[in-house]
Amino acid sequence: MKKWGWSWQIKTSSISLAMLCLLSATEISVFSDLNAIASQKKKQDTVVIFQPPPEDAQPEETGGAASRNGNKCPGDMSAKADRSKFKAIVPQSNSGLTTKEYPTFWASIPPTTAQSAILSIAKVGEKPYWHQAIALTNRSGLIGIKLDSNAPGLEIDQNYRWALVLVCNPHPHPSDPVVTAGIKRIDRNLPSNITSLELANWYAERGIWYDALNILAGKKSLLNNGEFIWSKYLRSGGILIDN
Repeated sequence: MKKWGWSWQIKTSSISLAMLCLLSATEISVFSDLNAIASQKKKQDTVVIFQPPPEDAQPEETGGAASRNGNKCPGDMSAKADRSKFKAIVPQSNSGLTTKEYPTFWASIPPTTAQSAILSIAKVGEKPYWHQAIALTNRSGLIGIKLDSNAPGLEIDQNYRWALVLVCNPHPHPSDPVVTAGIKRIDRNLPSNITSLELANWYAERGIWYDALNILAGKKSLLNNGEFIWSKYLRSGGILIDN
């Protein structure tokens, strides 16, 4: 009887051990699945998608961007064809929102003989009240231009039109290439204790184009998936660029 009891105990222990191993394997599988789901969710959370602002906050549409001389300087015409174009980085409506008194404007500039550019700001329906020179020596691709602190800041709920002109010769000329776009400043209480990427997403969900764009431009080369996040945001605004 004792021998049989001992044998039964051994079998019981073997069964318990097998069940323990089975449970451990199941738990490992479940944890692996949860980690995979969490990793996938984290990747999805990093995608910043632009949502057009509600109707009561939308900026005044400014129409299509202006174009002169095919948006190239005369000296660029003989150069090899370049796929990149001179364009303002704005949504398809050609206008966007900001919360900043001194925002940053972004444009895509192809290789050009122009040595400088001029940023001008005007209230919609009025003449420009501010001109700001930018050196372009050996600069092309995406260019961010922050409104100078000496300029009058943007007023809340005011629609503006900004223009960027490539100065093809020593002095500006009416035929110089230009792109134009609209911007409107709004007042919003910003969230606290969040990362800059979360803030970019907060802006994007509320249609605040310029502020989200500026954050993502700074993250483009700093994050492992920065280029991916950047390109997804541009595409969500209807923008296709090569750089």
